[in-house]
Amino acid sequence: MGVFGWHHGDGMGGQMIILRRLATGVWDHAGVRFTEWLGAAPLLGVGYALYAQPETLMISPSFSKLAQWADAAIWSNLLMLCGTIRLAALFVNGTFQGFRYSPAIRFFASCCAAMFWTWFTIGIFTAWRNTGGSPTGVVAYGTLIFLELRNVYVSRVDMARGGRNAGIDG
Repeated sequence: MGVFGWHHGDGMGGQMIILRRLATGVWDHAGVRFTEWLGAAPLLGVGYALYAQPETLMISPSFSKLAQWADAAIWSNLLMLCGTIRLAALFVNGTFQGFRYSPAIRFFASCCAAMFWTWFTIGIFTAWRNTGGSPTGVVAYGTLIFLELRNVYVSRVDMARGGRNAGIDG
């Protein structure tokens, strides 16, 4: 046994054990972590959209305030970093029982995500009020705030339980 209980073998055997363990760890916690997996999609998706089409902030009146606060590259990098941290924590969560810090990493990622979506919502609301952007973004991004607040709560409960997972461990 090696680090984190991995078997070190020659060739594909050791790699298959690692992949199987990751898949099993993810699958075992997929239900209770559903909103965290779901929350990774807009973080990575919006982050990538701003990377692929940075002029989005400049051509959409709804994003005019966000463009004043930071350029698309900054928004993109922050969102994709937060999404990547979340994915890493979710893959580690439950896969490596000895790693008790995954709830803290998930908590950090959820707090960051809630903060980003709050900034987005405030920016879109301000743009709607001042420059005629669309109010639909307030509803859409505002909903993501509540999703992330749920994720903050669940990861905090897991932290309080000493790294055990809320809803699945006795």
